[in-house]
Amino acid sequence: MSLTYSPPRETDARQRIGRYRTMSGTVELGKGGFVFEKAVANARQWKVHERDGLLVTPKDARVQEGSCVVLLISISVIYVTVACRVVSTFETDTRWEFSYGTLPHHVERGEESFSIEHASDDTVRLTVRAWSRPGHLWTSIGAPITRAVQRKALNHYLQAMVDLVTLDTR
Repeated sequence: MSLTYSPPRETDARQRIGRYRTMSGTVELGKGGFVFEKAVANARQWKVHERDGLLVTPKDARVQEGSCVVLLISISVIYVTVACRVVSTFETDTRWEFSYGTLPHHVERGEESFSIEHASDDTVRLTVRAWSRPGHLWTSIGAPITRAVQRKALNHYLQAMVDLVTLDTR
């Protein structure tokens, strides 16, 4: 299945201005290698999305380049299914990130990335970035609502990771 936007892995922000809406957020997760490893382990298994209330299919999905997932999102009494493909992953001793792009059956077109960094001051941070544009008529017509839902989801992802690394001490 092809991505719903072109070109894949578009990273030059200047090319996106005027074509895509962008948003990002960063949160501090704590300090130390344990926090970094725990955050990466949760992200690899889509736990941030699950903690936010999304149903991830397949249930045993792991983040790896080329893998596809379907997310079931509940918005009030409406359920929306969105299909995504992991388009890139990157890993070093101090940084782990992945990006996924939209496939057909997604209401938007674009990418979202999750980057976990273990900084030199021992602080671990999660940054979520998204760039998108409407993928269907109703998301175009309802653009202000769609942006609000996307902003809420981004903030929930940040809080979900905080919860995952701080509340579960096992």
